[in-house]
Amino acid sequence: MKITGYAPYANLIRLAVIVCLLIHYDNVYGLDADEDSSINYERENLKFDAIESVNGTGFTNVRQHMENSQSATLSIRKMGSGSYSSSGVSEYNSVNESEEPDDQESAISEDALFDGYPDYNLISLKSANQSAAYTRTTLSLPHQRYLNFDARWSDVTSGSSIEADTSFLDCIRYATEINKTDNLILDDSDAHFESDAKFRGTADIRYRSQISNYLERYSGTVEVSHDISSNESVSSATGLGFADIDKMISRKGVQRTYEKGSGHFTIDEIIKPENDYLAKNLTVVYLPVNLDVNAKNSLNMSAEWREGLISQEKDVGHISERFTDLKEMQKNTIIPRLVSVQTQADFSGKGEFRMSAENLTSIEEYTGNYTIRRNATIKIFPRYRKPHISVTETAHLDSIGCRIATYNITVLNDGNKEVGPIYVHDAFPAGTSFIESSVKPIAKTSRHANWSIDYLLSGESTSIELVLGIERRVEKLTNRVKATGYYLDNDNDMLSTTSHYNSSIHINPSACNYSAVSVLMRAARYTAYPSRINYSVTVQNNAASSMNLDLTCELPSGAMLLDTPEKPEKIEANNLTWSFYLGLGKRKTISYKVDAKDSGRIVSRAIFSAKSEDGKEQFAGETNITVLVQKPKDIFVERVVDDWLPGGLIELPGTIYGNTPCPCALNPNETRIAPLPIVELVHGNRGYTDELSCC
Repeated sequence: MKITGYAPYANLIRLAVIVCLLIHYDNVYGLDADEDSSINYERENLKFDAIESVNGTGFTNVRQHMENSQSATLSIRKMGSGSYSSSGVSEYNSVNESEEPDDQESAISEDALFDGYPDYNLISLKSANQSAAYTRTTLSLPHQRYLNFDARWSDVTSGSSIEADTSFLDCIRYATEINKTDNLILDDSDAHFESDAKFRGTADIRYRSQISNYLERYSGTVEVSHDISSNESVSSATGLGFADIDKMISRKGVQRTYEKGSGHFTIDEIIKPENDYLAKNLTVVYLPVNLDVNAKNSLNMSAEWREGLISQEKDVGHISERFTDLKEMQKNTIIPRLVSVQTQADFSGKGEFRMSAENLTSIEEYTGNYTIRRNATIKIFPRYRKPHISVTETAHLDSIGCRIATYNITVLNDGNKEVGPIYVHDAFPAGTSFIESSVKPIAKTSRHANWSIDYLLSGESTSIELVLGIERRVEKLTNRVKATGYYLDNDNDMLSTTSHYNSSIHINPSACNYSAVSVLMRAARYTAYPSRINYSVTVQNNAASSMNLDLTCELPSGAMLLDTPEKPEKIEANNLTWSFYLGLGKRKTISYKVDAKDSGRIVSRAIFSAKSEDGKEQFAGETNITVLVQKPKDIFVERVVDDWLPGGLIELPGTIYGNTPCPCALNPNETRIAPLPIVELVHGNRGYTDELSCC
């Protein structure tokens, strides 16, 4: 920063600027406000939402810091001179304590209580269409004075979830251009980092979890995309410049992938740590590259490409690939599991392949121009020389309506002996509910389900299909499944082995065909009173504005209304109507309880009509749900022949019961079966107990 113009005031202006810089330094690196002994902050439940947009030219300096119950933190720093525009949404929820609701007589009421804190301890930041371009800018001051700002752009974002031991860093510096979109979500269980960026400068991107450690460095004109959580990493990078990437997973063994060099590059990678799965597609061409730090200085970043991978498992073996002195290379690699590699590579340089296991060593080296097709796997049967089970899961989302998620849970006995019984526990993602499963759960709540498997022999596996309904708009579904198997050791003691698996589905709301108003109707019967049904109807406003809504729920034929917590606007013989205001993005749940008089399939319907707050838009729709109510048990009535019988219980002569005709239906001393209730006719003599057949 330079000061030019009015000379007599130059020293005074310089002194004022120095004082401002010292104050800025103390704010950033010195005492924080909460270190003042006169200020006492008490942590309380807190919710914060912000929608912001900025557009302009000049000097920008942004600092944000959010900390959530000392469990998750998010820090953002941006600075530079030139043009800048940004729009974003921030959400911050912090709840000190959360008690799960007591078991209710109805699953519906339990869900209603649970959904009271849907975003417990959450930090969420979304920045859309953020762009910055570097230029030297000048600010005019009175008396023909000027402030010149000359700072290349820096954008540093960092976050961590302390409880989940997960963190990320996204640092872009010395940039003359940045176009970037972020979607960051942090809570007690994970740190989700999603970013798309195109920049001209340098970048340092890192992600770390309990079993993963990812590092990426770039210099030049680069376009990168990341969607990373502790469960899965999907990344891509393309550009002209310098790249240094190194990623490692340490779970049951070690997997590592790396590449480094300068020139043109395109790199796509997928990593699933819980599956020991890694795949990448790489194309590189060497070119010398210099990095311009500023107008006068540059760094030589030239380096021929090198690339490689490692997959090894203790007590099993080691497989590795290493390429150096690469002029160009095109490669596809998949590591489907530990000590298994599938590779196709065309390269100009040097390649080295190693594989080792007990009583096995293989080393291959090739220098020049080669095409390699390689599929190498080391297997030991069984995989574990001890009792062991593994649980995995695949997920599928109904992307048309984004209302159904299907999971296939597989339990494999990969140990050396029979294991059983095996108990499988699945914790549903937030915002979902159980619809059905291929195996009936032994226990089920609104938040999880348990299944039991009698036993699995060594090498055997079994699968359970689980179907969940997505009840509200969400951006990520994280499902957690655990399998625990029991076995007898050599001393006949009962021991256990446990396996965990987490899966995530990221939902793009723009790709889902959401309706302006979504209505979900649910029903639950009471165990003690099968004819009593508890209904709940959840209405969510997905439109672009607030609205006024009328909801009409039809009662089953002949049913009696027992209770409803919220008083209806209208109560009629066969339906109830509520009228209410629903804000943008909000939802409301109406519940009511009835006593059904009929049996069999009971169908109930909910109808809504909505009008936007300005009256320009109108919406209407309906939904229904079916409940099966069992028929009451047969009633047996014993009467004497000479007693009076209600009309309709005795049918006309000639009625056929099975294949036996009964022409003498009105004769005494016979057994008759009528529809309901069943009436048994017996002889009037108290000592006579035998029933007489028809005729």
